[in-house]
Amino acid sequence: MTFVLGLTGSIATGKSSVAQIFKEHKIPVIEGDALTHSAQEKGADGFKAIVDEFGSEFLTDDGSLDRKKLGKLVFADQSQLQRLERVLDPIIRLKIQKELENFKKSQVPLVVVELPLLFEKNYEEMMNQIMVSYLPYELELKRLMMRDNLKEEEAKKRIRLQETIELKRLRADVVIYNSESFAKTKKQVETWLHFLNKEYK
Repeated sequence: MTFVLGLTGSIATGKSSVAQIFKEHKIPVIEGDALTHSAQEKGADGFKAIVDEFGSEFLTDDGSLDRKKLGKLVFADQSQLQRLERVLDPIIRLKIQKELENFKKSQVPLVVVELPLLFEKNYEEMMNQIMVSYLPYELELKRLMMRDNLKEEEAKKRIRLQETIELKRLRADVVIYNSESFAKTKKQVETWLHFLNKEYK
């Protein structure tokens, strides 16, 4: 049996750091952001769907997607972001399903699916458990401003585009408190792995 762990959180709450710990333990991680990025490469399914939906004005001179221009549009207008997600979600969902099927056929014991919009896009039914990487809102805001060099209002706007971290924490099966050192985060993840191994031996 393959145990599927959904890993999520909110923007700048440290999902990638938690995912890295699983990778260090040689546990496969399906990265939603990486799949989304590859789907938007020139000629890919997502690329074609975006051009059909938004038009060729979102292409660069060499015919690839102008991610910066598209990002400026969707982060400024939630309805445009929802429009983009409607286009991409079926493509990403199918890619995740195929990867999970392959891991299950190989009888891999544990697979992690890292998805920022896991709850928002109703991926729960694919997972055995859901882990949330948690930061209090004030620290999330501070880290996002520093990470992306954003002013406070712009950072708040981006955070509001997702379900709040407090709601995600309440919906999680497992919460990783990610506000202190990486070593403390790692210890929490490894404790969960220890108990999972004991339960499924």
